[in-house]
Amino acid sequence: MAICFLALEILNNENELDAVRFRYKKRVLNSYLKGQITDLEKVFSSTTWRQAMYRAQYLKIISDIEKKMAKRIEKLLVDISRQKVELEVVLRNNVNLKRDKEGQISSYRTMRVDREKELNRLRSDKKALSTYINEKEAGIKQLENIIKRVLED
Repeated sequence: MAICFLALEILNNENELDAVRFRYKKRVLNSYLKGQITDLEKVFSSTTWRQAMYRAQYLKIISDIEKKMAKRIEKLLVDISRQKVELEVVLRNNVNLKRDKEGQISSYRTMRVDREKELNRLRSDKKALSTYINEKEAGIKQLENIIKRVLED
């Protein structure tokens, strides 16, 4: 479950990163291709004081937006790296758990085979002991019969 969640999170962050990078690239290319004048020239080319203040204010807003975009890209890169490390750790844990489980299953099978061998040995020992006891009982009966005959004579 954690693997699916992390993989989905990584995919979402990578998609968002691609979208932000595309917007940033588009904005930079657009600025470069149109050959816009510098920010300072925009402010000084204003015809009125009010226009200069508005341009300065808009330039500050645009600068803030670009800074936020750059920070968002950095944050997404860090998040994706962190999530990939987490995913790798979870996958390693799963591999280790699977290996442990296979080892336990193998150990269980070996133990079961050993137990079956021991049970078979005990069964054969039981049969041998049963045969031995029967022979001894038959010997006891013969001795009892011999003792009877001796006492009767």
